[in-house]
Amino acid sequence: MFFAGDKKEEMTKALLETHAPAMLKNFSEKCLGESKFLCGDTVTIHDMVCAGGILNSLANPNGRLGAEGHAVWEAAPENVKKYVEDFKVEMKEYLDKRPTEGITF
Repeated sequence: MFFAGDKKEEMTKALLETHAPAMLKNFSEKCLGESKFLCGDTVTIHDMVCAGGILNSLANPNGRLGAEGHAVWEAAPENVKKYVEDFKVEMKEYLDKRPTEGITF
């Protein structure tokens, strides 16, 4: 994904096995609260970065991380999944029109 050269496979494995699960756990515990989104009940730029990043990488079975990344997403904390689902509802019009191939995030 983001790595090149001889270390790509090793670094991708570390990302999927260690770093991404830890990030999702920390995001769940430290960033999500009682509100629907990070700064209240309305999508802000912060949600575009966070939920959009998760949606484009781990939660996207067609993304560069493929089935392995999607498996990490399936094991994500429930409140993170709800947060991303709420984001998808708010951004439905855009998400329905965006390309399904060639997304390189």
